[in-house]
Amino acid sequence: MPKKTSAGNVVLGRGRKLCPACGKIVAARAIQCEYCGHQFVSKKGRAFRRSAVRAFHRGNAAARVVPTPEAEDKVIEFANQHGGLKSATQMVEDVLRLKTESGLELEMIQSELQRLSKILANIQQ
Repeated sequence: MPKKTSAGNVVLGRGRKLCPACGKIVAARAIQCEYCGHQFVSKKGRAFRRSAVRAFHRGNAAARVVPTPEAEDKVIEFANQHGGLKSATQMVEDVLRLKTESGLELEMIQSELQRLSKILANIQQ
């Protein structure tokens, strides 16, 4: 009998998984969501990535900080939550550019975005 797992109100059959970005059901072996392009990273992929990053840092004298495996997992999780590596990288670059151009610290940018979100919510009511 096929193994089934539950994801909220959705029952997934064997060989299926839920995309965390768009909520669609895709093949368990998928490396990218066919609906939204979200890139899945397997544990096997993370282990390979960690070893590749460590080898790069050992050979690069300019690299001062080597992330811990836990930090790398957090970055991978962040990238997956924000539509994949390319989208997450672009978002971070945009935020850093905004920080430089506005002269605001990240906390102030976050506060301003929250304030604008409240204004928009009030307008839409």
